[in-house]
Amino acid sequence: MFQHLTNCHNQPISHFDFGGSAGLHHSVMPLVNLAWNRTGLGWNGGVATLEDMVLAAVTSPVEINADTNQVVKYLQKTNDYPELFEKAFGSREITFINIQRAIAQFVRSLVSADSKFDRYLRGEEQLTEDEMAGYELFCTEEGADCFHCHGGGGLALMTTNLFYNNGLDDEFNDPEDRSAVTGSHRDKGAYKAPTLRNIAVSAPYMHDGRFNTLDEVIDFYSEGVKNSESINPLMHHVMDSGVQLTDIEKAQLKAFLNTLTDETFLNNPH
Repeated sequence: MFQHLTNCHNQPISHFDFGGSAGLHHSVMPLVNLAWNRTGLGWNGGVATLEDMVLAAVTSPVEINADTNQVVKYLQKTNDYPELFEKAFGSREITFINIQRAIAQFVRSLVSADSKFDRYLRGEEQLTEDEMAGYELFCTEEGADCFHCHGGGGLALMTTNLFYNNGLDDEFNDPEDRSAVTGSHRDKGAYKAPTLRNIAVSAPYMHDGRFNTLDEVIDFYSEGVKNSESINPLMHHVMDSGVQLTDIEKAQLKAFLNTLTDETFLNNPH
């Protein structure tokens, strides 16, 4: 999760070398607009808070794989961090609780709200005909039927932050899907709907990163959906293997999804 320590000028100080990175179970979810998430973190929602996420990343054998005391000692010996912690918390003595607080607050500051679509919603910019057609497909059950899972926050968040079996598979052997948290067989193959903000630059896609392009994702929802006992009821077109979009509709939907790219956020030097 956090590969390098950096100073306030975003320059690497040193590399964590505690023996982790053995291979993540799932692809990495975007760290954006998480201040509004109340359903747990990660693909299965198994991490309750951002502070807990920091602890999980540090101690996970497939991430940093460190003891919290190691991390505290490591930071305490740096030139910059004791002073920064004194400014933030009133003491040069670094504690892991304050490390959690600092990183969690930084993640909460990662807010994306200036895509072309945001500007359209604010009346500052117009969508093209294709983008508008894609927006209509996004928001209708007879179209692409995306809005049920990705229409949260009045379309501001582009996710409900809830969990769905979206028909990727009809057999399930992932020990870390949503059912690992709830214990319910109905949650087999279910994962959190990620935000679609900046989706055009967020490949690979799905919990296991099986798709490398948006075109593959759109093709899947159009004609690749698989039925199962735990398929989410909102997958209304599962009996047709998907929403069956035409090539023109696929291009229009992709055009709309491209309006969700927030260059202001992506190029923020802070």
